[in-house]
Amino acid sequence: MPSHGGRSLGVLYGLRIARECGVTKLLVESDSKTLIDALRGEASEQESGCNIIWRCLREAEIMQELSFVHVLREGNKVVDFLAREAFTHQVGFRALTEAPDEAQELIRHDQMGAAFVRYM
Repeated sequence: MPSHGGRSLGVLYGLRIARECGVTKLLVESDSKTLIDALRGEASEQESGCNIIWRCLREAEIMQELSFVHVLREGNKVVDFLAREAFTHQVGFRALTEAPDEAQELIRHDQMGAAFVRYM
């Protein structure tokens, strides 16, 4: 059974929203190596045999340029913030036209290449 769980649904919804917004070039990052490997076609059949992965790949076909990239959790701070923020609002889709102030600070850190200590 694939171990990427709800993350693959997040990718699917993101790809659909990108398509609906007319995006043709996209970089998809995830801290789940198993998920990225499945999306790249580099996972075993058992790991990539998920219907959601198949649906993601069908959505991805319309993109002119698309990359699936594995990042460490520390490199995913903006996404982690937005995911936590989503739990503070009512259920349903909420599109943001600009990043919240707290996320903008994390984005600035990303742009500067700021390092974060990884605790294991």
